[in-house]
Amino acid sequence: MHRHIRIATVLLPLAMAQVAIAQVSQPTLVKPVKPVKPVIPAKQVTPPNVLKRPPLFKPGECLGPDPAITEVGVQRLRRTADGKYYFDVFATVRNLGKTAWSSGTGQQSLTIRVNGRNLPGIDFTSLEPGQERGQVDDQERWAPYNNLANTVTASITYDPDIYADGNKANDDCNPGNNQKTLSSTEVIRLLQSGR
Repeated sequence: MHRHIRIATVLLPLAMAQVAIAQVSQPTLVKPVKPVKPVIPAKQVTPPNVLKRPPLFKPGECLGPDPAITEVGVQRLRRTADGKYYFDVFATVRNLGKTAWSSGTGQQSLTIRVNGRNLPGIDFTSLEPGQERGQVDDQERWAPYNNLANTVTASITYDPDIYADGNKANDDCNPGNNQKTLSSTEVIRLLQSGR
């Protein structure tokens, strides 16, 4: 009887120790945390028309200098007895842009072409907004009956590298207005109207 009680007394602490060890050694379960997705900035898309240099104008608005041919015509008329006309041809370039035109000598020219012949051009190195320069060539002689296929054309021409010279003040932001032409019919009408 006493022997069984001693064995039970010895076994009871051992069993309690095993339970305690089991409780301590049991791994603690940690709830997994959801990974946070990194914020990726939106990709910047370059429009196809802005590849080499930024545009100098917004759609419909020229923001830089804009030399333009604003007028081409004839003046100071004189008619001879044989029906021929003597007259001057003229053209005007005006800066229609928002900023001043400033360029090097020889990089641009206002030229008039009459009957397929280039008249001496003029250089314009500076034009404030709204400022203009003109060219006049005198003593043109036409017989209306044999000049029906001829024209008078005023144009602005630039050096090929003018957009690459690093000077934004001579980058024409609207090349579409750099030429005006009078047909021979229009010239004859002006001559006969006495202008």
